[in-house]
Amino acid sequence: MKSTSNFFRTLATRFENEDAKALQELLDWMRTSGNEASFFADKDVMLQFYWNMHPRFQFFKTVEHEGRLLDVGAGSGALQCWKGWMAPVRDDIRYFANDLTKGEYFDNCEGFFVHNLSEEPFVDHVAYFDSIFACHVLEHVPNWEPFFDNLIGALKPGGTLYLEWPTKKSAFFPQLAKFHEAGIAISTVNFYDDATHLHTADIAEVLPYLNDRGLEMTNMGYIENPFLGAELLKVGARENDQELNTYGLWMALGFSQYIVAKKRNDYEAG
Repeated sequence: MKSTSNFFRTLATRFENEDAKALQELLDWMRTSGNEASFFADKDVMLQFYWNMHPRFQFFKTVEHEGRLLDVGAGSGALQCWKGWMAPVRDDIRYFANDLTKGEYFDNCEGFFVHNLSEEPFVDHVAYFDSIFACHVLEHVPNWEPFFDNLIGALKPGGTLYLEWPTKKSAFFPQLAKFHEAGIAISTVNFYDDATHLHTADIAEVLPYLNDRGLEMTNMGYIENPFLGAELLKVGARENDQELNTYGLWMALGFSQYIVAKKRNDYEAG
């Protein structure tokens, strides 16, 4: 077989081309990868390295000092634990949460909002937040125009936005059921494994929504690293760990993409 990195680099394309052998080769590799030596001793060390490399974590850890950070689609609100996890400790961050229902840890936030951002703006918080974080939200939104109006309307001039969502090629990845049939613990692999996913888009399709609302891109790209993905999968295979298997396959194949953007200081909504 090719080197592990080359194997994963070509695998996503093979799935898009409906290569019948690709899935079986992947399953065979995942079943045996736990026997391979890894550069990482255990799960904790592996996860620390993974998140330090991840643009999502880097964005969180580098928001403005004492900045107001809004987490859209916050779920439980547990992301606020990142303030104190690994260096630098960012207890100064003023963490706000938003979702359709109240999360378990929302009461520990600086503030929280329970409403649908596609339908309701932040009436009392226009141009209020220094940074906004919307991770794996866009694929659930039926109408992007009001969503981006309300999202970016809450961002201060000079404020920063982090968006992350699935790549188009994720729609060609194998279905979750194929992994479960093989006894591999993992969560979403194919875009449509999640029935609430509506549509995805390339970065180029999202940029006009941001440009039209006064944002300038500072960084963007696929979240893809075949070496790191393979290492996650090796450690995950030892205990059939769902978290590591999922992170590993996402990283190896390039399940997600991201944009970091900054709102122009001179922007005024028309």
